[in-house]
Amino acid sequence: MKIRSAVRLALICFTLTGGTDATAGGIWRERGFADFADGTFGNAGHNLYVSKTGALQRIFRFDFNEDGWTDLAIAYHKVWGDHVGYSEVWWNGPDGFNPRRVTRLPTKGPHGMTAIELGNQRDRGPEEYYESSPQKLPDGAAATKISWIAQTPPKTWVKAQLRRAATKAELKQAAWHGPDGPGTWFVNGQAVDGGARAGQWVQYRLALGAVNAVATPRVTEVSVEYGESPAARSQ
Repeated sequence: MKIRSAVRLALICFTLTGGTDATAGGIWRERGFADFADGTFGNAGHNLYVSKTGALQRIFRFDFNEDGWTDLAIAYHKVWGDHVGYSEVWWNGPDGFNPRRVTRLPTKGPHGMTAIELGNQRDRGPEEYYESSPQKLPDGAAATKISWIAQTPPKTWVKAQLRRAATKAELKQAAWHGPDGPGTWFVNGQAVDGGARAGQWVQYRLALGAVNAVATPRVTEVSVEYGESPAARSQ
């Protein structure tokens, strides 16, 4: 049994294939541009997006020489009064920036250049957050496992949380949690305690992280497996 979500022309629809019997279990799976575009990007601002290939990913930030310090690429508007100016890379380090450690690049000014600040908008931390759209599981069902398919280059990671509630309205107030409660996170393929937090409505949140903003994870699929809840089995 699979539940797929899709967005077309601002219309949201969910398709359930197979039966709706919780004892049979199933998977809520999201894959591709339409499914991920149905979610929200939390405090990520312009630093997290769904690519045209259907991957959830961050915008690149560069530590050009891989020394653990984030460097700056600067395009000058004018150089000695000339609009056709060069650009520079300012190399960062333990003592900060120094005009003696600069590399000039033969460019033609800043026109067409896009600049976005490092980190997320809330605290400039190394993680950006994506929240899925809410999903209603079959009667008597509970989430049992969360997993995803992603490319994770060196210095990057993906982790997840869930929240569950009896109604869609209550879901907005529910706390995000991992295997050991709020503040903890699930790793890929980790089991979910279906009886710890009951509720037919479920939502997942991903954290996409990158040390020194060198690269980005690319998430192409997320699956939430579910089965009969402990409460339903006891009846």
